[in-house]
Amino acid sequence: MRRMMLLVVAATTGLSACADRLPITRAPVEVLPKAEGAVGRDVLAGSRARAQTRLAFAGTETIAVRARFGRTELDGARCRADADYFTAEITTPGFLVVPDYGPRSSDIRLRCQFGEMRGSGLIRMTDTRDTDEKSRISLGTGGVGVRLVIPLTRVDQAQIYEYPDAVIRLK
Repeated sequence: MRRMMLLVVAATTGLSACADRLPITRAPVEVLPKAEGAVGRDVLAGSRARAQTRLAFAGTETIAVRARFGRTELDGARCRADADYFTAEITTPGFLVVPDYGPRSSDIRLRCQFGEMRGSGLIRMTDTRDTDEKSRISLGTGGVGVRLVIPLTRVDQAQIYEYPDAVIRLK
């Protein structure tokens, strides 16, 4: 009997852990440019045309934005996203579509509120190359002798930059 009860507790705990993450059913939210002259999702198009910036538009990134209170994900927290070049309002859980300018993309500040609870966070563009891509094979005797190091990938391989998904903790 005790063994059966432990199995039931373990099964319900596992199910609650899976159910802890809410599905995102809202339409993705597009950012609003702060500068005039934006063309579609490229919020810096006007500045680039006037030679005020050299940042190249690399497309868009879609970021999942979630809010939590303790271990519970909150449905309906209102968040404001602010970056150097754009702003947006989003309700959690939701997707935020932002411009991608590679490694020089602006940090995104998120401030969220759900009732009296508030929280904030910062999303930074990060290099997401897998560490395995930087691996090398080392051949040798392990002691004194000749060692041959062979890189598994090209050293000049392009970096891959992305915004990570955001989870804002509310208090």
